[in-house]
Amino acid sequence: MKIKISNITAFRMILACKAKGDVRRYLNAFFIDAIQGNVVATDGHRLAFAPIADKEDIDESCIIEIKDSSIPLKTKIIEITESHLTCFSDVIATADSRIKVIPISIVDAKYPGYLKAVKSQAKFKAAKSITVNHDYIYDLTKISKQYPTLKFRGNDGAVQIQFHGELADVNVLVMPMRN
Repeated sequence: MKIKISNITAFRMILACKAKGDVRRYLNAFFIDAIQGNVVATDGHRLAFAPIADKEDIDESCIIEIKDSSIPLKTKIIEITESHLTCFSDVIATADSRIKVIPISIVDAKYPGYLKAVKSQAKFKAAKSITVNHDYIYDLTKISKQYPTLKFRGNDGAVQIQFHGELADVNVLVMPMRN
């Protein structure tokens, strides 16, 4: 396995949506979907996905637990192999441009059916109000400076936020709070 990710901002947004310290190891990880070409993460309250990996590079779907989610600001491209995630400061990955190597592990589990959650949001109904935890949106907007356009869609379920960028759109579903 050798997967390249060049949309670093979208990848950071997806990593921001993974769980931290959850007993369900697959939520502390991100999912690479070989069929759709999406990179996905969820913490159970929000779900983010974007087509930021080349489908041709992905042999099979896998869940990857990353030991350190801090991606250096100078990162231009990321390579993921079976044992580590490597950040490079140049779009051409060379030993001289390597700036950080992060150990990873493959999680042997079934990832939640994220496409089912996305498809359930396709039929929007009118709602008088939807309440979401603002922290779930705030930490995404800190990362999203390269995504000038936000589109909100909501119903009586999750709020869908689409961060529109040049390379790829990042879609985030945020579950509502109980009033």
